Amino acid sequence: MKMSAHAHYASLFAGLERDFGPVSTETLTGIIGFSAGGPVSMCRVGTGQVFVTCELSLTPEQKLSAQDLRYELLSRLPLSEPDTQDFLTSIGSLSLDARLGDRHTVDVSAVSPSSDIRKIRLKLHTSCEINGSRYGIYEVCDADAI
Repeated sequence: MKMSAHAHYASLFAGLERDFGPVSTETLTGIIGFSAGGPVSMCRVGTGQVFVTCELSLTPEQKLSAQDLRYELLSRLPLSEPDTQDFLTSIGSLSLDARLGDRHTVDVSAVSPSSDIRKIRLKLHTSCEINGSRYGIYEVCDADAI
């Protein structure tokens, strides 16, 4: 039996909600969807500047991570909401072409909205099994601040 997207994300985001508070029911998305070249959809988590993408793990074109997970991206970087969405869109696009994973470092100087963030390191924040498949959330961290 196929699980609804709502049930999928409720399972995937359970760990985030324990750590940061509820995931907003409001999705920040563009008129043109990510699969058609628009921005990635994302939600706010808790009350701070914490955002998580909410469509990548269900995108069939996404490459499995190095840990064999379909995944979403989490950001707690000191960026505005629009800058976070643009930045996560760039990294999300990379996930369609490259096999990313825990502790992978990526030079993002060409797409970073901040001159302070030149490289990012992905950190596996949570993982779970949903209907027999493995999923995770990788946090996008400033590699120079770690």
